[in-house]
Amino acid sequence: MVLASQGKERWSAAAKWVLVDVAFRHREFTTDELWRSGLVECPNGSNRALGPVMAAAARAGIIERTDRTRATDKATSHAQPLRIWRSKLI
Repeated sequence: MVLASQGKERWSAAAKWVLVDVAFRHREFTTDELWRSGLVECPNGSNRALGPVMAAAARAGIIERTDRTRATDKATSHAQPLRIWRSKLI
């Protein structure tokens, strides 16, 4: 249990770094850009773990949510709509 928790914490830290990198390179983006930038799947196997990372970045003033969505390009997600986020770093 401790190892799984540490794995998730390390993954969250890595996800924050990837998010900041993407926010410096893209004025607007979805979470698909984070996956394309090399973010690996969360150790618990849930891609929903990215939600708290995005929310924390919004609270920190790194990104802001828009009222728009775009269909994911991940085939396994069957064109599910994803929130478009706006970078506040560029």
